[in-house]
Amino acid sequence: MLPSLTGAPPSIARNTSDLATRHPLDNPLLLGLLFLAWLLATIWIRPLALPDEGRYAGVAWEMVRSGQWLTPTLDGLPYFHKPPLFYWLTAISIEVFGPTEWSVRLASILGAVVAAVSG
Repeated sequence: MLPSLTGAPPSIARNTSDLATRHPLDNPLLLGLLFLAWLLATIWIRPLALPDEGRYAGVAWEMVRSGQWLTPTLDGLPYFHKPPLFYWLTAISIEVFGPTEWSVRLASILGAVVAAVSG
């Protein structure tokens, strides 16, 4: 017959709970960094998903090209299918890192990491 832990002294019970709280993945910052590393390592595997990622990249690219940052446009027409902050972050990423696939996806990746850490 196995002994029960319910009758264990408080020092043993405290030590087992300390082990549970010391798991490395319980740290949200470490979990966020691991998630970010995984996303950045796999970002180059596939091309931009059409039509969505290509369309959103086009809106951000028009902001960079035209210099019109206030109103997002696609083919010269106002385009408000996502909040402008998303397009602004993507356009800033294109400005800083150039028109590459990973710079277009940077705003989405940062949003995914913030959601994973804050959850």
